[in-house]
Amino acid sequence: RERESFVVLKGSELNQFREEKRRMDEEFSETLLKIVQRKKSLEEQQVMHEEQVKNRLEKRGQFKKLEAKLAVLLEAQDSKLEFIRKKQEKNAVNSGPSQLRNSLTRREKHVRSLNGIVSSSRNSSPHDVESASSPGF
Repeated sequence: RERESFVVLKGSELNQFREEKRRMDEEFSETLLKIVQRKKSLEEQQVMHEEQVKNRLEKRGQFKKLEAKLAVLLEAQDSKLEFIRKKQEKNAVNSGPSQLRNSLTRREKHVRSLNGIVSSSRNSSPHDVESASSPGF
């Protein structure tokens, strides 16, 4: 009988070990699956980040081009304004200087405000420009 109880004890221990091994294999499989899923998620996030960096650089390049075009337009507008001013000064000899001053004041204010925008954007760092134009990234 002692031998039979020992064999039964061995059998119950064996079942207990089998159950523990099955549980550990299941936990290992679950952990491995989580690792694979997180790795995949991390790779997807890395791709998204790289695309965002690429887009940001493209937008910065587009901004620089637009800024340069705006500067050229403002310079052309300034030269046209100067031409108009000189032409009106020639014609205004008879009408008086106050009339000339009044006719150009509004346009000069507009040009000055645009020049202020361009000069402030030239003086700001690319980070300042990004933070002002991006929605909190």
